[in-house]
Amino acid sequence: MGVPETEEEEQHTTDSEEKTLDIFRLRDEVVNDYRRYIESFLTIRDSKVYHFVQQALNQGHLWQDPLIQLNPAYEKLLPPKI
Repeated sequence: MGVPETEEEEQHTTDSEEKTLDIFRLRDEVVNDYRRYIESFLTIRDSKVYHFVQQALNQGHLWQDPLIQLNPAYEKLLPPKI
């Protein structure tokens, strides 16, 4: 990487170097984006139906909880003897 030419470029470089990937935060951002996308198609005039749909969305009926798995085939190997 070269020397940043602008202050904005320098700030972006500094920010990206300091950031780490938080997969749970990323998942929440994706779910929130998807919820806003779904809601953009909804025009609900009946208040009972509106509250029912909001409750269903708040309970996460359109997306599953995050799934974390370990690979059972994973085997830690010892370093080779030299």
